[in-house]
Amino acid sequence: MESSKRRIAKNSIALYIRMLLKTCISLYTSRIVLDALGIEDYGIYNIVGGIVIALSFLNRSIAASTERFLTFEIGKKDFAQVKKTFSLSVSIHAGIALLIFILAETLGNYLLRSYVNIPIERMDAAREVFHFSVLASIFTIIQAPYNAAIIAYERMGVYAYVSILEVALNLIIALLLSYITFYRLEWYGALICVSTAIITTCYILYCRWNFVECRWKFVWDFSLCKKLLAFSGWNICGALAWTGRVQGINIILNFFYGPCLNAAYGISTQVNNALGAFVQSFIAALNPPIIKKYASGEIIEMERLIFMGARYSCYLLLLLAVPLLLEMDSILSVWLKEVPEYTTLFTRIAILETIVSAVGTTMLTGIVATGRIKIYQIVMIGLSALNLVCAYVLLSVGLPSFVVLITSVVVALFLFLGRLGILYSLLKISKLRFISETMHLLKNILSVAFLSVSFPILLHWLWDEDGFTKSLVIIACSITSVALSAFFVGLTQSERKALLAILESKVSKK
Repeated sequence: MESSKRRIAKNSIALYIRMLLKTCISLYTSRIVLDALGIEDYGIYNIVGGIVIALSFLNRSIAASTERFLTFEIGKKDFAQVKKTFSLSVSIHAGIALLIFILAETLGNYLLRSYVNIPIERMDAAREVFHFSVLASIFTIIQAPYNAAIIAYERMGVYAYVSILEVALNLIIALLLSYITFYRLEWYGALICVSTAIITTCYILYCRWNFVECRWKFVWDFSLCKKLLAFSGWNICGALAWTGRVQGINIILNFFYGPCLNAAYGISTQVNNALGAFVQSFIAALNPPIIKKYASGEIIEMERLIFMGARYSCYLLLLLAVPLLLEMDSILSVWLKEVPEYTTLFTRIAILETIVSAVGTTMLTGIVATGRIKIYQIVMIGLSALNLVCAYVLLSVGLPSFVVLITSVVVALFLFLGRLGILYSLLKISKLRFISETMHLLKNILSVAFLSVSFPILLHWLWDEDGFTKSLVIIACSITSVALSAFFVGLTQSERKALLAILESKVSKK
């Protein structure tokens, strides 16, 4: 057990270092790209890339299946089955890559020409970017099984290093873009495609050199293929619903308001993704242990990891979310040379959605671990479809653009409740114990959230004069407030002792 905890802690640290560097570089890169392309072209890239993402939902679904089945077999120590699962997954992904290419160059191209609101003089550039984005998505699809293998084997350090390389390449691309004086949008799409190809190559080579089970050869196992595709079938439906909720909103905003509002939505999404990535870094370290606990029949320990992960995820997110919510205007003005209209409002609402979603992330891992995801995906489909319909109807009747993001927050709340109920029904554990764990979780999170924001909000309201000093003080107070609240209220006595012991050992080593 202790070795498992140490491994989780080590992997979490590696992923957090990765995310810290990745976030800083990514945000700076966005500033350069937005300045080089301009608001209109940046919005065009966002909406065109969104079409490709919408057509790539099949890949995400199969990739999730691959990770689950690889981790499950590793937990059972059946490495022959691991090898077979990996090879079959690679073959399936190759087929998906071909399918996505056909869909993108037919249906996607048709949508781009017929329904996307892009100025006529920029349509040729949009088409070029679209083709490069399709090719980049093909590389991403091929990369997915190798990514899944690295996570399943808990080699988070490697995942971190390659991710840092990826953002470094993107930074170089952004800097080069500043020196290009013609066809900037087209060049950006082409260079991002090259970057994706390099990263895919890195993942493939590492897996081939380090995991005997991850050397592809053609195999056919109808039973295994059926299991993979059956599990993926519902994932595909859920991924399609997710696409409708996220990228569909992007397309709807474009339909009603044009590419300039897509720029604001794109920036808010990027900030939101950066926050979510910090949570996912911790979750990525927890996912394999949770699935392995289920595979070995340790259900109580699995449940403990799920609820612990939910608490910690929320605390870690609040460290960044609270200062961002309070000082968003100041942060955006420093980050971007030109801030598109509605960016601040969009970003604040999106952060609230991320906070709600973060609480239920490990619960989804628990559901996936069981392999029984039908009910969850039905709930996901229903809520996501409702979100998309509401977005279109609300904008059609003349309500302001930000209402579609508010509906997303409501959907995230109902989705959390759905995950909670489904997890209980699948694990078949003590009702009293589950209710107790849930109430403890909600009590801790709400208490930490309330205590964290109380003093920073009061200080923000009382400090009339805006400026750099005010922003710096409020950000520092916010982080300190969240850290103290989480430590003294959000952690148990044993968790506080364990954390202090870890800190003391780190200090003594230095």
